[in-house]
Amino acid sequence: MKKISLRRKKQAGKTVKGFSTLSLKRDIMREGRVLNRHVGAMELIADKVAKEVEKWVLERGEVTKADVDRVTAARIRKYDADVAYLYRNRGKIV
Repeated sequence: MKKISLRRKKQAGKTVKGFSTLSLKRDIMREGRVLNRHVGAMELIADKVAKEVEKWVLERGEVTKADVDRVTAARIRKYDADVAYLYRNRGKIV
């Protein structure tokens, strides 16, 4: 399993190698579009979830992509279970 190194960089203060909140937001938004969720609602959910996951990531020294995906899906589930299911199983035949 590929590990993501999470050492903080001094440049932007919150930049972490291998993790991008912007990329995470795009992934969440994409799954919301698949289910025809309202764009505004998905933006709010994506912002909240990305901040929560970023905080979680910064508290750990090293995590895998699977860890990030698992935590992200759990955080999305609080707001929309269907989007969380799609996010967790993206790339798989369901």
